[in-house]
Amino acid sequence: MIVVQGLGKVYTTPAGGYEALADVELRVDEGEFVALIGRSGSGKSTLLNIIGGIDAPTSGQVRVGETDLGSLDEAGLSIWRGATVGFVFQSFQLLPSLTALENVMLPMDFAGQRPAAERRERARALLEQVGLSGHEDKLPATLSGGEQQRVALARALANDPPVILADEPSGNLDSSTAADVVEMLRVFSAQGKTVLVVTHDTTLTRIADRTLELHDGRIADREQEGMHP
Repeated sequence: MIVVQGLGKVYTTPAGGYEALADVELRVDEGEFVALIGRSGSGKSTLLNIIGGIDAPTSGQVRVGETDLGSLDEAGLSIWRGATVGFVFQSFQLLPSLTALENVMLPMDFAGQRPAAERRERARALLEQVGLSGHEDKLPATLSGGEQQRVALARALANDPPVILADEPSGNLDSSTAADVVEMLRVFSAQGKTVLVVTHDTTLTRIADRTLELHDGRIADREQEGMHP
């Protein structure tokens, strides 16, 4: 599902060029659950953003499914992201002026792939799936951190994307709530979605199919098998 070849990323800074990624090679199979670990500044989030089409590489190639991301312009990338990738972030990134239901509907409204009449019911069903039935009309500020992340998980599923990319999804949560989020990601993988997660959460690395480590912009030799059923 995901093929990364010779990937490099250099940022320009006042002090000169900063190499965030160098010659990264990565393959993730359809339905696989892969955890990506590494110290702060090792390039984990940069790699995730490039695979998700949020950032562009300096060199190399990224293919997701049958799509070479380098062949798409910004408008094409936007359409591709809406249909292909569900994003989950540490900071939730919900729109504060929209209700939980409206936040989940938003990707469907942007993609326009589903009739407008069906979007509200699908959003309700997704919120029920993540345990938030009855919270549809609440604003993010009235929800706990765990509830906000559940809304974010429901939003990531809105357009039924084949790929879920999560950047420290349990990083701002207490251990009990984090365990619930980890379990939801495991369920998504079991349902056939390809899940790639940047994490420091050892609970998450234990259930992943594979754990890869980034070190100074390169995937280290260490690769451990997870305990994913």
